[in-house]
Amino acid sequence: MDLKKFAVRGIVVLAIFVALCMFFSGTIRTLTTPKVRLVKAKKGKLEERIEVTGKLAFPEKEPVKLTLPENVTLTIDRVETRVGYEADEGDTLIIAHVTNYEQVLREARKTYDAAVEEQMQLAKRSKNIRVSRRDQGYADAYYALRNARRDVATLRMRMDGLLKQEDKELPEEGYPKKASKELKAAIDAWREAQPKEAEAQAAFDLVSRYTPEDTVWTHITESHACQDKIDEAGARLESVISTEEQAKAIAAPHDGYIAELNVKDGDTYDGARSLYAITPKKSKPVLRADVSKLKRTIKKGTEATIEGNGENLTSKTDEQGVDEEGKAYVDIEISKAMIKARGNLYAFSVGELPITLNVKAKDSTILLPVSAVRGSGRDRFVYVAETEQSAGGTNSLKLRKMSVQVLSESNDTASLETDITGKDVAYMEDRALSEGATVMTYLN
Repeated sequence: MDLKKFAVRGIVVLAIFVALCMFFSGTIRTLTTPKVRLVKAKKGKLEERIEVTGKLAFPEKEPVKLTLPENVTLTIDRVETRVGYEADEGDTLIIAHVTNYEQVLREARKTYDAAVEEQMQLAKRSKNIRVSRRDQGYADAYYALRNARRDVATLRMRMDGLLKQEDKELPEEGYPKKASKELKAAIDAWREAQPKEAEAQAAFDLVSRYTPEDTVWTHITESHACQDKIDEAGARLESVISTEEQAKAIAAPHDGYIAELNVKDGDTYDGARSLYAITPKKSKPVLRADVSKLKRTIKKGTEATIEGNGENLTSKTDEQGVDEEGKAYVDIEISKAMIKARGNLYAFSVGELPITLNVKAKDSTILLPVSAVRGSGRDRFVYVAETEQSAGGTNSLKLRKMSVQVLSESNDTASLETDITGKDVAYMEDRALSEGATVMTYLN
């Protein structure tokens, strides 16, 4: 009986021992075998979300400045607009006045009165001098030629200055390539003045032999000098008065957005720079994003999402270029619907706005999580998990290294040229993997 009990106990102990061996061998195998997740490649278009920031910008803008009389400045009383504000034609944008207006006006009137007095005194001294019709004809032709030559020279200097400023050369006909509107107008004015000079020269040549006597000519030249002083003084007086009236309400020349402001309340303005800039008609503002650090080119029409004020506004990219600092940028359209959604365009001008560019590939490719693609440069590969059966009928997962060609990558997805659809690719491993290694999948 004792022997029988002993045998039973031995069998139980042996069974427990075998069970424990099987348990611990499985546990050890589980602990030592790499764990992976498996993913199957799918076909589709690679999408990439690129985060950038953008600032309100105006691709086109017209500088507006006032031409002031010599030695006259303005004092800016109040600026009634901001960059990004919409303006209608005739809207008052800036209120100002001529600095020391009453004093400037008195001086202008004093100069004008002195010129008139000088002319009166000349007439009194020369009352006995008679100017014949022939003398007057000679004088008219002479001064017409003088004025024509002066106009051509003045216009030529202005044109040459703009040509130098824009680094252009004057062609025999037409305009230099990409010439500004200002330069084109200066070229037109100079060319139109040349025939007038030729006509004045021809008219003078006809009467040049009828030179007046010295006394008469002296009287004529003094009379012209007096009249020039009166005209100049009168023009300055009129300009001072009109400048004061204009400064009281400096208005928008046409509809547009205020793109630039160069003065503020209390500033002194001398006319050397523009007061402000306004967008031309039909010109649209944009959000300008710095893309100089991106490794890819952003195509025109790429979808863009602008975040802010708790809502997402969808737009698309427009023109690209390089700014004055040499940084690449891309413009994002600001539609009327976007402006309406945020209340006004000014809402886009406060700081930098976060923008998401949704870049989509043109063609479908093989897509995998980027973490499943290994290697660098041209040496890229994946680990394909394949089921193998042992002689004892046990199944296991073995890794096989497979080379792949990567077309492009986003933050989380890789686009492959190699077709590996249907294959199980191992990734998210808990330890290093190698060719031929046996792996297990996570339980959940």
